[in-house]
Amino acid sequence: MPDPSRRSIAVRSGSGVPVCAALVIACIAVGCRQAPERIVEVSDASGEADPGRPVERAALRIELATPGHAGRKLFIAAAQTPDGWLKATGWTAATSAGVTPPVTVVEFDSIPARPTAISVFIDVDADEELARGLFGIPTEPWGFSNDLTPFFGAPRFDDAVIEVRPPSTVTTIRVRGGGRDDAETKGEDR
Repeated sequence: MPDPSRRSIAVRSGSGVPVCAALVIACIAVGCRQAPERIVEVSDASGEADPGRPVERAALRIELATPGHAGRKLFIAAAQTPDGWLKATGWTAATSAGVTPPVTVVEFDSIPARPTAISVFIDVDADEELARGLFGIPTEPWGFSNDLTPFFGAPRFDDAVIEVRPPSTVTTIRVRGGGRDDAETKGEDR
């Protein structure tokens, strides 16, 4: 007769792979839940770092590689503190624009010239919220400054920061994820 304690050990050691996979998925889900759930147009409203010294301002041009989803609305937020990063509020500047493949350009005319992290998503289902699937993973196209690709959870503010310098700064972001739209499926945007 087999020893029950040996069998339970064998089951535990054999189930390590699914447990590790479940932990990885849980880490991704927790991180992704921090993504902005709703973005509305707001004006540039960042406080000064040193109240006695005026903050220099700069134009920020963001060139987004958007291979599909023509005409859909793209939401973009620029955060200059970790408190505003991937949250539904607290950005320095945020706006929306229509997607124009292959490159969509968004410009902020005047934001404080300081380290800035940018997040973006394309609102494919037109509900003004980032759609999420299993475990909270985004199902709509998304992108981050520094072209970050998160593997385990959401990217950190410090990893997404770019330097915004006067008089102007240009950065690029590749929008990815979220599946393909009808035009891409038919081959019209290739």
